[in-house]
Amino acid sequence: MTIPVVTTDSLEGFRTSGVGKLLSTTVSANMKDYYSSNSKKIEDAKEKAIEELRSQAAELGLNAIVGLKMQLFRTDDGQYFSYLVTAYATGVKVVAREG
Repeated sequence: MTIPVVTTDSLEGFRTSGVGKLLSTTVSANMKDYYSSNSKKIEDAKEKAIEELRSQAAELGLNAIVGLKMQLFRTDDGQYFSYLVTAYATGVKVVAREG
């Protein structure tokens, strides 16, 4: 089962069991020049960040990720630039609500 990831503080139809753990990662999307197609590389970096959060959650025995936040930063050294995607969320263990 794929670990669900939501931007809200809870997962509909489930209740949290236990204490959540902070998960975070930063992924780089390197650009060759100012005219390259940036949107695809940024979307790929976002997806990679989410997969890294899922991996962290799985390693901790957690089965859901809530409260996802992402930030995009641009770095530039005058010749080359890249975007950094920082993602953080709370990994939790959830169980289905009864009734």
